[in-house]
Amino acid sequence: MASTGSFQILKAKQEFQFKVPIISLGTSPVDLSKKLEEVQHVLDQFDQFTGCVQAEIDIKTEPDSHGAPGKPKIDLKTLVDSAKQEIICSALKPELLTLYGGSLFNSRLPVATIITNLKQVLGEITPKEAKKQLRAEFMKLTRRCDINEKFESFLDRLIAKAAKISNNADFREELVGEQFESSLRPMDNEALEVFLETEATGLQHTRAQAQLLDKKKFFKRSEVETNHLELQEANTILIGQVDNLTRKVESLQSSSDDREDVLTTKVTQLQSQLDQLMRSFQSGNAQMVNSNVTIPTPPVATPKSSGDKPKKFDKSMENKFKDPDFFCYNCGLRKCSNKHKCDGDDSKFCVICQKYGHVATSRKYHKPAGSPQKSKN
Repeated sequence: MASTGSFQILKAKQEFQFKVPIISLGTSPVDLSKKLEEVQHVLDQFDQFTGCVQAEIDIKTEPDSHGAPGKPKIDLKTLVDSAKQEIICSALKPELLTLYGGSLFNSRLPVATIITNLKQVLGEITPKEAKKQLRAEFMKLTRRCDINEKFESFLDRLIAKAAKISNNADFREELVGEQFESSLRPMDNEALEVFLETEATGLQHTRAQAQLLDKKKFFKRSEVETNHLELQEANTILIGQVDNLTRKVESLQSSSDDREDVLTTKVTQLQSQLDQLMRSFQSGNAQMVNSNVTIPTPPVATPKSSGDKPKKFDKSMENKFKDPDFFCYNCGLRKCSNKHKCDGDDSKFCVICQKYGHVATSRKYHKPAGSPQKSKN
């Protein structure tokens, strides 16, 4: 059983070894810190694998003659430590492995010793410089749009990175909030302005923003920079249309004012003509005031066709028109039913005096000059 575990560890060592060395003699202290983090990550994964193998061996190892669990023939811890030493050495370039005759970096030295020698040879950044470097890396963090990373997952990454920068919770929340909002796209900000309804502050407010954007599936939407430009173009077009409409309204208003002046002039002229007509009636002159205003006369019947004979004019009608009693003395109508007891007709309008109750032929209100006065009765 132990041989099977040893085989699995040896095979896994080959898989975890670096195919291409990542640390050289020219690696800077800042880069060395990053490279060592990468190496430590690989070693942690190897420890997890070997831990599983060790647990499996402990379960399947047969007990000895006294009933106690049997011990593996090979010490797996020694095998695991040796494999880890070979893994870290695979990350070093040959120029480091041969430095000082290979006494500083070889697979026989413990992992901790190899790391200490690397820091002594290549240099080590101070804690202040390390935090400065972490801050610079933090400010470069953005959401991985290429894999449609969710906004809440990106927020968790920011929180984990900020924990390495400072122990002050308020300062970390401020860092996370600023970096999260700076990584949002214009379309994300527009969605938050429209849909976000929360009174939370600090990290809870940032968490609410991330949850809303994930709920709206904005993490699956690509950058809509063109949409933002289209909105700007649409706004420009709308502004232009509003300006055109404003100019048209001003033009219509100006033309309306001109038409109003023309109508006012025409009304004044008509009023002047009516005044002349009224004075003409009062003076007994029934002639035409001008070429456009005449006293209406009874229409003359005309034949319907060329074959019909024209009707003869009834002279008795001419005498009736000359008879003063032919028109009502009060209202001036020709067919007044109460000719001798008429009090006027409120539905009739006089074009001469601009009043209701009679028409222009009323002798009561428009008696020609020089004519004898006649009683209503």
